[in-house]
Amino acid sequence: MKNHYYIPELENLEVGDEILSNLDVDNIRLENLLFQAGYLTIKDFKTKGNKNLYTLSFPNLEVKMSFNDFFFGYVIENLSLKDKTEIGLIEAFETKQVEKLKDILHRFFCKHTS
Repeated sequence: MKNHYYIPELENLEVGDEILSNLDVDNIRLENLLFQAGYLTIKDFKTKGNKNLYTLSFPNLEVKMSFNDFFFGYVIENLSLKDKTEIGLIEAFETKQVEKLKDILHRFFCKHTS
């Protein structure tokens, strides 16, 4: 695989205090960077034993859409292919065409993993 993309489950992501305190730019995790940049905010807080747990999520739909658009553009650099793929995915979801969705995802991942 040429490129490996690690995208954690960003909605309802549970993290500890380290997400708030890690400012070491040489050893920063994606979750911490997204939190520090404001793409993720604290949705909930609880304590379990002696550990603080924070639930992070996108602050609103606009930020979520902006992040998804940026990530999609990062993975597919060709703008016409990005738009065509994005429109195809939307149409497949809207019309519940599972085979079309599978085909788009298969082409997308096969192209980017070879």
